[in-house]
Amino acid sequence: MDPAKQRADQRIRLDQNIRYLPTRIASVRQQALSLMDMSFVKKIPIAGRVRGQIHLEMLNAFDQAFFNVPNLDPTSSDFGKVTDTQNLPFSLQIAFKLVF
Repeated sequence: MDPAKQRADQRIRLDQNIRYLPTRIASVRQQALSLMDMSFVKKIPIAGRVRGQIHLEMLNAFDQAFFNVPNLDPTSSDFGKVTDTQNLPFSLQIAFKLVF
């Protein structure tokens, strides 16, 4: 058999052959995604019935990186490399709300 044709055969790719555990078991092949988001609200009295609220929201507060699974395609130049993450980096949102 021609080795070039054998490498191009879709049936022997590793990403389709690794099926020795059920797919229902979490984090067998990759790290489990567990993010910490935080939100803080500060109420500020201004005058009479008028008050302000400052909202601070931190998404992925501790800036943890959760990596994707490595590339399992043996014909790819990125075979075995982790090239991206599952989550977004740290994000901060600040808002002011005037209530009257």
